[in-house]
Amino acid sequence: MAAFEYSALDAKGRKQKGVLEADNERHLRQLLRDKGMTPLDIKQGKERSRHSFFHLVSASRIGR
Repeated sequence: MAAFEYSALDAKGRKQKGVLEADNERHLRQLLRDKGMTPLDIKQGKERSRHSFFHLVSASRIGR
């Protein structure tokens, strides 16, 4: 799964932004519709791995 940044209108017409994981853009649009939202804009975000986060935390501790 990939992470996608989105903006959408909720049921009251307010603009919402967020990040969700989905198989593809089509899947994300369906997930948003299932939540009663109307998708406006979708961008595929960068995937973050737990390994890279662990590496950053460890590196900052080593430098102390």
